[in-house]
Amino acid sequence: MVERGIKQNLKKSMLFVSMIIVLLSIFLGVIVFIDATNFDNPRNDSCLSFTFDDRLESHYDNVYPLLKERNFGGTFFVIMNLTQFEDRDLMSIEEMMEMQDNGFEIGSHTLTHQKSTELEAKELEKELKESKRILEENGFVVDSFSFPYRNYDDDILEQANMHYNIVRDNYNIDTGGFLHNSEGVFSTTNIDELCEKIADAQKKNKWLILVLHGINNNPGYWDLSIEDFNKLLDCAEDSGIKVKSLRGCEEDIGMFGTLKFSFMKKFIKPKEIGF
Repeated sequence: MVERGIKQNLKKSMLFVSMIIVLLSIFLGVIVFIDATNFDNPRNDSCLSFTFDDRLESHYDNVYPLLKERNFGGTFFVIMNLTQFEDRDLMSIEEMMEMQDNGFEIGSHTLTHQKSTELEAKELEKELKESKRILEENGFVVDSFSFPYRNYDDDILEQANMHYNIVRDNYNIDTGGFLHNSEGVFSTTNIDELCEKIADAQKKNKWLILVLHGINNNPGYWDLSIEDFNKLLDCAEDSGIKVKSLRGCEEDIGMFGTLKFSFMKKFIKPKEIGF
């Protein structure tokens, strides 16, 4: 009887301890989520990332020298197996290598710029892996990736995360906290309002990621004029915010600010913006 009583008490104690551990885990999870979505960067550090999609020749001709002149960083997501896209010339391997040699980040934008959700499993895997492999065989350090058309679903996003350390579309929402992420910039964008967001990011220790395409003197909808791009650079310089590649900002902010916690990914909603 005494032995049975001891065993029952032991079971009750173990059950109690287990309940405490579960409740503590839930509590800590809620605290981390609230902290990540409602308060300023705990590292007390702000960052701005200019990212450019598609490997357009205007990135080398117009963007690269302007960023380099101000000692700003940037990330360029390149389509690997095309020489033209939307009737636009693309950068050469040599031009992209020059940019990397001068501190700019080169990331993958797949092989052929197709919508990920419309691909068969084998085709998707090839678009994700082969673009990275080819870039690395040409001497590029490839940590980052962005989806064409920002087209994906949760499963595809998870697959991309298996191949790349940084997937820009992990940051496809405004969390309300220190991650103002992946905001598209177009010819119709109000530059003054965007400058206010840059100043706000600096003031409140946030990481602002901007998504751009062509930068030229005759901008289509998806593009930005050189004049407006220079205004953005002026705003960034005036604010005092650090302007770095995604890799650079990631290293500064650290793991806490990346939304890579599995339970947080459930709050990320897919979008289709840009091309």
